[in-house]
Amino acid sequence: GGKSVVFTFSNHPLSVLAPAKEPMQLGDRLSKVYLMEQEGIDFLVNIPFTEKKASLSQIVFLVALNGFFVAAEFSIVKMRSSRLDTLIAEGVSGARYAKYLVDHVDISLSVTQLGITIVSLVIGWLGEPTISQLMEPIFVLTGIAGTTLAHTISFVVSFAVVTAMHIIIGELIPKNIAIQYVEKVML
Repeated sequence: GGKSVVFTFSNHPLSVLAPAKEPMQLGDRLSKVYLMEQEGIDFLVNIPFTEKKASLSQIVFLVALNGFFVAAEFSIVKMRSSRLDTLIAEGVSGARYAKYLVDHVDISLSVTQLGITIVSLVIGWLGEPTISQLMEPIFVLTGIAGTTLAHTISFVVSFAVVTAMHIIIGELIPKNIAIQYVEKVML
């Protein structure tokens, strides 16, 4: 017959497969082999979600947050003070605060740069483990899980994916939107 493969997203895969049994942590190789023999499993892929690994949605959120800071930075620089004076006279909501940001451009840009830097560092810190975690089932099925080759592949792919997301979604798109629609972004 065919091979059986079980993917679980729990810290206790045994509780997923056989809930009536006592949950077992699969921290060592013997526990995994025992579970596989007991349950007739050929391949077991356990992807535990822990505090140390971010989810892909958290990475996307951080990229969007970076985009917010980038859009704010470019809209502050691009917005004309005279236009804000007109908007304030017209009673447009948010115009006074926007005027404050433009009049204090040195502080405003420092805040946006700090936000961009911190978010970028966190994206880099969390991105590689998150993408590597998502690639683990592929490495298990190809038989290279835990090898230097798997680590190298996951590092290169993670770096490329996170960098592309960061540059395109977190930098280029927000910058272009802020430049084209400066008034909407600023207010």
